[in-house]
Amino acid sequence: MPNCPPEFEKLARTVRRRLLQMHHESGVGHIGGNLSCLDALLCLHHAVLQKDDVFVLSKGHSVGALYATLWSTGRLGEDDLRSFHGEQTYLAAHPVAGWLPEIVFATGSLGHGLSLSAGLALSRRLQEQGGQVYCVCSDGEWQEGATWEGLIFAHHHKLDNLTVLVDVNGLQGFGTTARWPR
Repeated sequence: MPNCPPEFEKLARTVRRRLLQMHHESGVGHIGGNLSCLDALLCLHHAVLQKDDVFVLSKGHSVGALYATLWSTGRLGEDDLRSFHGEQTYLAAHPVAGWLPEIVFATGSLGHGLSLSAGLALSRRLQEQGGQVYCVCSDGEWQEGATWEGLIFAHHHKLDNLTVLVDVNGLQGFGTTARWPR
């Protein structure tokens, strides 16, 4: 991956193992969606994001990948990951907004992350704040009207401080993205 450090492959293997362990220990999770976006999250958090940038995980069902990535940066510890999806944990099945600066929105209701990111990008531009807003979406979200509305909004306002990454893994909750809608 461009801009990723040379030791990225070793890091990615370590984090993939820890992600799988976290899901195995908790007995829950969307492993496919987590693994399909993990390398992008690692690259963003280790090589791309700057101090003033904001990250939004629109595909909130893949929050395990975000937790494992934050673990790899030292923002979360082993005890945190062991609490994944447990009682009274912040490491819930979807991101819990605000408990870490890196988690600005609660997402998982597909189709809302891009709209939230576009609004945040416009707000930052109007307030003359620097930085880029990065949003990772799933390909299944693009069958959601709110995602298209967010894209139209971003284009209309010429939000050049918004970068959208689409995890094209071909899968969604009820089959493949190629199969739905009929």
